[in-house]
Amino acid sequence: MSQQQIERLLAKTIGLSSQIVGSKMITQAVQMRMAKCGVTDEQTYWQLLQATATEWEQLLAMVVVPETWFFRNQATFNFLSQHIQSNWLSSPYRRRILSVPCSTGEEAYSIAITCLEAGLTEHQFQIDAVDINPAALEQAQRGFYPPTAFRGQFDATLQQRYFVPTVGGYQIHTQVQNVVRFIKGNLLESQFLQAEAPYDLIFCRNLLIYWEEAARAIGIKQLQRLLSKTGILLVGHAEANYFYQHGFERNDLVGAFSCRHYRHSVTKIPVVAAPINKVAPQRLSKLVGTFSKPLKLVKPVITTTSDHDQIELSQHLESHQQVNKTKSAEEWLTIAQQAADRGQLQQAFNLCKKCLDKQLDNVKALFLMGIICQALGWNSKAEDYLNKTVYLQPDHTDALNYLAGLVEYRGDKEQALQLRRRVQRIRQRG
Repeated sequence: MSQQQIERLLAKTIGLSSQIVGSKMITQAVQMRMAKCGVTDEQTYWQLLQATATEWEQLLAMVVVPETWFFRNQATFNFLSQHIQSNWLSSPYRRRILSVPCSTGEEAYSIAITCLEAGLTEHQFQIDAVDINPAALEQAQRGFYPPTAFRGQFDATLQQRYFVPTVGGYQIHTQVQNVVRFIKGNLLESQFLQAEAPYDLIFCRNLLIYWEEAARAIGIKQLQRLLSKTGILLVGHAEANYFYQHGFERNDLVGAFSCRHYRHSVTKIPVVAAPINKVAPQRLSKLVGTFSKPLKLVKPVITTTSDHDQIELSQHLESHQQVNKTKSAEEWLTIAQQAADRGQLQQAFNLCKKCLDKQLDNVKALFLMGIICQALGWNSKAEDYLNKTVYLQPDHTDALNYLAGLVEYRGDKEQALQLRRRVQRIRQRG
């Protein structure tokens, strides 16, 4: 067995990109499962993994670690409530909603509560909640949640109306459970929900960001098939551009990243770059690992780069052409930082990619790519790389601060507040 074999199997089966989640994380998961199984030989574990469905599911549960809670990103549910009241209450049709992946059920139950609060009866809507992890589905079907499942500005009155307090947590009411159907499934399988009618609303948030490009294209095609012609798809803030590139158009709603099937009669709304603080130029590389204040980004100086600097960088790269294959990740990162310091941001971005070719989970390179993207006005890509940074290093306060500024600019004040509170908690812990 090799690390590459495991990574290829994960990519083929669930689309997981080792470049994004990090080979180190996958290795740790494999080692923990081997220890749990009492297996010391890698080849023996590889055979066990292929022969035993249960072990494969156990490994998947470790590499797909969900972070979810009730009413995560409140703006999305605010939009849902408004959409129901404006479009669904007077309709005789039973509305169909899909949550994929549903993890341990918090999102699906949050949707159900929102529908009931907006005025729909239990007979006016149905929610299908799908996940690949049987253990997560089992927990979701139980409907029991610890206090940590309720975070941020969760409305305590909703907890009183829809949950029963018990020892160690809260049990959701049967009324809410009855409108949610939990299903084991894989979005990448060709027969995924093949027999189901189209859905009026699909929640598919923060899944495709961790997938390889080929798997992402398959997943988007599946969602296109499952979404009704007038339906709305709600996605993660870092994923919207993937859908805009594959037959969807922006459904322009502040705070809720939603899109729908492309309509030729509708003019697409241009993406506006977030403003960059105009501060005195400084060495961009010093932003990596040394930041203390959020959103103090240098002004890009691409248009003022001298021909001499361009030639210098080209000669520098050419002189190293013969030893490119032997360069370490840190060496590529150093060259990238030097290019960034010259204001050659696009070149620096490409050099960071070479660093990642050597070390897929290099946090410094991912963070640098994030702030370069913001400087270039590529806001969606900036959030993408900063999210990857935080995924690999959850206590990266600088990346969290940048994310807070970006999401606040696009209108999601609730998420920005949550990110800043997270930074405060990290700093309080020291």
